[in-house]
Amino acid sequence: MVNGILTGEIQVGWTGIPNALPLIASGQSRAYCLSILQRSPSTPQIPTCDELGVKGFHVATDLSLYGPAGMSPKIASRLQAEAAKVMREPAISARMQQLGIIMEEDGTASLERLRRDNLERFGVIVRKLKLQVN
Repeated sequence: MVNGILTGEIQVGWTGIPNALPLIASGQSRAYCLSILQRSPSTPQIPTCDELGVKGFHVATDLSLYGPAGMSPKIASRLQAEAAKVMREPAISARMQQLGIIMEEDGTASLERLRRDNLERFGVIVRKLKLQVN
């Protein structure tokens, strides 16, 4: 998508803030709005789609740590705790904010909420279009 924007092959696209920041900073691209309900600390000048009139528009992605099904809850809990500790380190936290990544404090709970909301929202579209997995 990014290459298509740069070459003029496509007029509009959608990508994450980390992918778009260098293009916006260099003037090669322009951001119209963010697909989350709050402005990003790294790009406070970019309004949200909600602010521009597409009320309630919220499509977020996640950066998560996953393990195999059936992983011991004790191991999963330890991995989560250690990953959270690393993400709170000042240098890592500052870099995430610089990249426009908003870190959720409640970790697993917000990931479960995002997953549930996305399944509900996009499930309606899948059913309506009668999409099938090949």
